[in-house]
Amino acid sequence: MTTESGELLEQTTHALTTSPIQLDLTARVNASPETVFDFAADHNRLPEWAPGVKSVEVDNSDAEQPGEVGAVRYLSGAFGKPDKEVVRAFDRPRLLAISTSDESLHGMFTDHIGIIVFESEGDGTRLRLRICAVPGRNPIARFIGKRLLPIMMGRARRNLQQHFTA
Repeated sequence: MTTESGELLEQTTHALTTSPIQLDLTARVNASPETVFDFAADHNRLPEWAPGVKSVEVDNSDAEQPGEVGAVRYLSGAFGKPDKEVVRAFDRPRLLAISTSDESLHGMFTDHIGIIVFESEGDGTRLRLRICAVPGRNPIARFIGKRLLPIMMGRARRNLQQHFTA
């Protein structure tokens, strides 16, 4: 991790949450940080890379700019109520952070935030993804969440990489 991206990740983590780190992932993507950021930050393209997401509706009524800090997105999957997420940080092309409502996490976690740092690396982009959350109180939900999180985030990482494969 370069010093600059490492500092940005740490500063953002400390500014947005006190929840413990649950997962750190990195990925290399064959596209510029601007291209990768624009794809990842486009709420309507989320079903192309986020596992289980079938459609997205965005409410920009509290957003600083459409799709940016304060935007609320509702993610619909195969079943159940849509999950609610809020954009917490948006600094194109370097940083995107999204928090997920406790209700949407079904007892697996609370106080969730996902942070992605995008950094130039050669002719591509190095993604640094950090998930911070408090494990849920229900032991069964907590058990499922701790096993499901790395699987889901690993699939998201792979989907992003495959999207930009030449």
